[in-house]
Amino acid sequence: MLLTYQFELRVNETMSIILGHLSYAAGKLFNVGNYERKEYKSLGFEIMPDWYDQKKRLKDNIWYKSLPAQTSQDVLARLSEAWKSYFTLKSRYEYRKEKGHLKEYEGEPQSPYYRKYGSHTSFKYLQNSIKVTSNQIRFSIPSRLKEHLKEKYNIKKDFFYIPLKRTFSIIKQVEFVYMDKNRYKVYIIYEEEVKPLKKR
Repeated sequence: MLLTYQFELRVNETMSIILGHLSYAAGKLFNVGNYERKEYKSLGFEIMPDWYDQKKRLKDNIWYKSLPAQTSQDVLARLSEAWKSYFTLKSRYEYRKEKGHLKEYEGEPQSPYYRKYGSHTSFKYLQNSIKVTSNQIRFSIPSRLKEHLKEKYNIKKDFFYIPLKRTFSIIKQVEFVYMDKNRYKVYIIYEEEVKPLKKR
């Protein structure tokens, strides 16, 4: 059974820089993938690229490499889900329009928006990119980001950590949601064994 545990994480300057770069890179990668989908004809694609195509072809993109591979794939997967939702809504809209069933307030669905310039996007670390101990979670920093942190900020780290106030059996993923540069909402998705009720 999958459950969610959430809390607010307050970070120091170093952590603010690391998480800030990760959340910024997630937004930039989302926009790169979204641009390809919106402009695929002018870019020379015969058909709109899907998740399978983008996760392979964009692996050398600077923003893809600034995130753990599974995190980048998850960003592109969320973009893919947004487009699927758009096409479903557009199909329903066209059907209702054809049948004359549209209400005055029903506008035509819009394709997924770009992330605003300089904005931060939530990102997830999946199970293979984290290591859990009794009182903290260790997260790996991708090589491309490590180089940038060292060159620009003289931050020499291979990992960053967040403390745990309780234990979990199996952590499946951890999501970071940007609030401001010193605060993040953290969602821990974990698996818990459901014990059968004892018969009376």
